[in-house]
Amino acid sequence: MVRRRSSLVVLVVLLIGGVVAGCSSDDDGGSDPSATTNDPATTDTGDETDETAEATTPLLDEPTGTLADVDCWWDLSEIEPTVTVSCHTLTVPADWGDPDGGDEVVLPVARLHSKAVAGDVAPVVVLHGGPGGSLLDAAPVGRSKSRGVAARDVILWDQRGSGRAVPTLNCPEKEEAVMGALMTTDPVEVELQRNVDATQACRDRLVGDGIDLDDYNTHASVNDMEALRVAMGVDTWNVQGASYGTRIGLAYARQHPEPIRALVLDSVYPPQVGTIERIEAMAPTALQRLIDECTDDAACAAVLPDLGDSIEAAAASLDANPGEATLALEFAGQSEEKDYRIVGSDFRSGMFAALYDTSIIPLLPSIIGDVADGDHGIVATFLQTATPRLTGMSEGAYLSIDCADSGRLLEGASPEDIVGEGDFFIYAMVLSATFCNIWDVTPLPEAFNEPALPAVPTIVFAGTLDPVTPFMDSREQAEAMADARFVLAPRGGHGDVGFDECTSEAYLAFLEDPTSDLPPCTADIAAPPFAVGG
Repeated sequence: MVRRRSSLVVLVVLLIGGVVAGCSSDDDGGSDPSATTNDPATTDTGDETDETAEATTPLLDEPTGTLADVDCWWDLSEIEPTVTVSCHTLTVPADWGDPDGGDEVVLPVARLHSKAVAGDVAPVVVLHGGPGGSLLDAAPVGRSKSRGVAARDVILWDQRGSGRAVPTLNCPEKEEAVMGALMTTDPVEVELQRNVDATQACRDRLVGDGIDLDDYNTHASVNDMEALRVAMGVDTWNVQGASYGTRIGLAYARQHPEPIRALVLDSVYPPQVGTIERIEAMAPTALQRLIDECTDDAACAAVLPDLGDSIEAAAASLDANPGEATLALEFAGQSEEKDYRIVGSDFRSGMFAALYDTSIIPLLPSIIGDVADGDHGIVATFLQTATPRLTGMSEGAYLSIDCADSGRLLEGASPEDIVGEGDFFIYAMVLSATFCNIWDVTPLPEAFNEPALPAVPTIVFAGTLDPVTPFMDSREQAEAMADARFVLAPRGGHGDVGFDECTSEAYLAFLEDPTSDLPPCTADIAAPPFAVGG
């Protein structure tokens, strides 16, 4: 194994808006969503088991929970004055296979309502990514000012194990191990073992606290979601998910199509993806798409005629003179000044992760050129921005859910298999796939990993440079569905409903009338220009 030397991948990954691990779709090779039925009775009933699963979370026709009004968790003074926010908790069984077993999960819920919206307008329920993300960590100030909330109520909730849900499956042990890898230049096998030990320590602690990790998977969240709809008295709603949220949305629509007026899927993470081959191909193919974009763009190619060579020159520059920063960053509940170092292998991974964010993509060729010329001043900014995003995720929820959903597709791959030669070490440290054989949760039935093709009106968004849910998967998802529209954002990253005015128009028009065609502008969306030159 090669020696690993710190990590820009985490720095950029979290700078951009989400941990790569939380939404991996793995490469740009696409998938085959046309290979199965869209009949929930024949795909995902929850009754079947396979040879490896002794038990599974059933999908229920009529799950129920208890909704309670609570004081909101944050200061609402900056919320749009015409919008009210009501906060609730939904209490549901921890084990949907044994609803009377006694253990419970408490899910936080918020509903945004504009005074201009009539009571009979179907709301939008939003599904966060991850798994292990959150919609309710902070007050939804920006969302309250959006045109979407002005048109219809929006329901936000944190999924089980995540965010403000109780219990939380957060892993400070894992956070400390990942951040610790940013401070050392130890060999791959040493740093990997630290992360393996930290993952095991978190698992042991959660299990010791009486948490059954088999209660955390997408089937359970589908039951939670339907219990929420019933408890809130919603007959019909619009379902919107991004990244991992698309996986819940598809699973919910497969099981409960009747209450869905419209389905919005942004950067699709289909249930059939997750093999080790796709994981190995993801980073190089994502970087190659960026290189090809620059090559095909006259202005970019004029300044950086071979972006691939520039990436290697930037890496060599950092190898010769590592980017260094001494900062006090808060993680695992503590803040202490530490020394950090960034070198060439980290830079390559960081550029892959930077493709998450559409607003950063136009800057990447110039950043690559600057670093190739020896300008390493961006390191401190990356670190300061990355850390709170990295430590804000519920790692235990992510591991439990993603490993139950897709772990079988890895065919028993070990941490060493995923890490390989260590070229993308920190990226591997934030992937569930690396630790599924350690986390050891019961897989969902094989039928879960069949393509989900619910027959509901659907709009699908994707960006051509999305590194972790490649647009080919989103396009194939749309093409395989009976009633779906597809919107592609050129040079878009991960999450493209708000890519530009046209994508926003398409989103709002679809929610207004799910039977409508796409607006003409979607046929000619302009790619953001690369910020290169004088």
